[in-house]
Amino acid sequence: MNVTQQQLLTLLRAALWNSHTGAPLFRETADWRALFSLAEKQTVVALVYDVVLTLPVNQQPDTGTLHTAHLQTVRTAQSHQLLNATLAEIVSRLHAQNIHAVLLKGQGVARNYPNALRRGCGDIDLYVGEPEYSRTCFLLNEWGMLEDPKRTESIQHLHFTYNSVCVEIHRIAGVMDNRRRNLRFRQWSDALLQGDTFRTVKMNDTDILLPPVRFDALYLFYHLYRHLLNGGIGLRQLCDWATYLHAFRQEIDRRILKEDLERFGLLRPWQIMGLLLVRHLGLPQEEFPLYTSRSERFADNVMQMILENGNFGFFNPKRTRRPDGYLAGKLHRLITIHPYLKAIFPLCPADVVGYYGNFLAKGIAQLFKDRFTSKSITGVTK
Repeated sequence: MNVTQQQLLTLLRAALWNSHTGAPLFRETADWRALFSLAEKQTVVALVYDVVLTLPVNQQPDTGTLHTAHLQTVRTAQSHQLLNATLAEIVSRLHAQNIHAVLLKGQGVARNYPNALRRGCGDIDLYVGEPEYSRTCFLLNEWGMLEDPKRTESIQHLHFTYNSVCVEIHRIAGVMDNRRRNLRFRQWSDALLQGDTFRTVKMNDTDILLPPVRFDALYLFYHLYRHLLNGGIGLRQLCDWATYLHAFRQEIDRRILKEDLERFGLLRPWQIMGLLLVRHLGLPQEEFPLYTSRSERFADNVMQMILENGNFGFFNPKRTRRPDGYLAGKLHRLITIHPYLKAIFPLCPADVVGYYGNFLAKGIAQLFKDRFTSKSITGVTK
């Protein structure tokens, strides 16, 4: 890990736990352009900006670099305002139709940060469940929200852009590559998300439903783990997980959590990835459920991959440009996924094998669907 990477992690720890006091946070002279470039690739510029301002003036970045970081921080806050307004509009309209949409991750998780407006924004994920999925899509279409020509639909959700915000309407919360575990996960998630143990928060004077603590305690990890298998994650996803575990440290039932993790074969990767939170992001060891110090060396290797590859693996130095053409693009993805999966194989051998098998099967199925069908499973013609 180089000096710039170490310094970014130092700033992140200070931001996450409000531990900056105005004293110098590191001794080495910072290459601020490189540091903020790294922070941008990890989508954490706004998080570290406030900490940088607490440094002595002679240790702060040059005016130009600081101004650029300030503009990105302002845009992050503005994005939160836009997402909150869009979320409130969609949820209130669905609730008026007796469709109870549950917010997954995103704006709900941001509330666990010291300053919610500093979390890098993503999209809006709303779970409505299988029974209400088709009706929800029909209503959204009737309301003119599905005019995005680039909207897509998968087995999990409908993805579209509305009001310049990416929105995903979930009929299921997620999938697993092992068929038996996938069935268990579907039953588990549907039971919790369609139950009566919701949390409710106010956003823009609208009641927003959040999942129960038991669900989120596992789901936030499941989500980042799936992205890790699929190509990579950024520090923001680790920050989401760390701040959630801290915020709900008294409410998470560790016995039930362990049973859930074992049920889905996630205990080993949970414990390895948890080392990143404790060793690099400063989460107190006692606040990480089921902590173990085993596999520290491999955990450090995973952190290095995250720092080098950036958010969702978009900045992987070994990643080459996807060629033009549908079939060429599919083949390129198949070839480039090999070295990445080989690198993370020690973390989760069985899951890598399962993911790769599903990757091939889904790729062939998607190829057939794209070539020979023109209608989505909602019935809305593409």
